[in-house]
Amino acid sequence: MLSASQAFRTGTLQASARRFLGAIARPGEAPLVGLQIAGFHATSYRDWPLGHFAALCSRIAARWPKARFLLFGGEAERDRTAELAQRIGPRAANIAGRLRLRESAALMGELDLYIGVDTGPTHIMSALDAPMVALYHCHSSSQAIGPLERPRCYVVDHPRPAPCGPEVPMDELGVEAVWAKVVEALQ
Repeated sequence: MLSASQAFRTGTLQASARRFLGAIARPGEAPLVGLQIAGFHATSYRDWPLGHFAALCSRIAARWPKARFLLFGGEAERDRTAELAQRIGPRAANIAGRLRLRESAALMGELDLYIGVDTGPTHIMSALDAPMVALYHCHSSSQAIGPLERPRCYVVDHPRPAPCGPEVPMDELGVEAVWAKVVEALQ
């Protein structure tokens, strides 16, 4: 596989993104699903549990056997994304902490689906065209800060009504609710 620096050294960002992805997924291996599993450390109450992401990816792989996963994130998320990549297996590529923001955005533009918690990359994704599933905590619900006028954005709000405090666990948002939106997005 090309290193991130090799893939993005020459050409336009989109051409570089396509070249990078060509090393991850061969033609016919789809859907390509991007995952943003964590937000800023100060707002970690928004993070969906790693086990929930692993269970969701297992369902996606069972339904779409040629699915591939691209794990986004910063340097701070590298350990968590590495653990998720290990749970997913060879169909996952962990790029957390390896790319600049513009390079990550170029890759996001090539995805078949993006699934992410409420954080900066999810907001960037809302400016792109690929379908996205965005997860929101009841302390900062999608009604308050979700994407506006964004077709193919499938929002999953925490089951508790807003507003709530940050101490409410995000694990109360079950895999089934997110899975339903994934299936809808990939129809």
